[in-house]
Amino acid sequence: MRSKNFCKKLYSEIDLFLREKKLNRYEVAEKMGVSKQNVSDNLLKLKDGKPVNLGWILKLEETLDTIFLFLKSEKNGNYKSVSYTHLRAHETLAN
Repeated sequence: MRSKNFCKKLYSEIDLFLREKKLNRYEVAEKMGVSKQNVSDNLLKLKDGKPVNLGWILKLEETLDTIFLFLKSEKNGNYKSVSYTHLRAHETLAN
């Protein structure tokens, strides 16, 4: 069940990012060098709570010049999205 929730959360984060950047799946596919069908299929799997290939996610992150990070809560085992900037702030405070 956690895996399913994680996949759905990842989809939500990707979808939000694409909306904020005003990117559609055609543009993402072109930038990644894959077919629109490939992008659509993988996003649909995530939306349905099904895992996708980690290599695809890494390629998406590289293409979009972003990182989709998640931390697992020690209290309830749920995943929470955390921005790279947020983590860098913690690192800066620790130094």
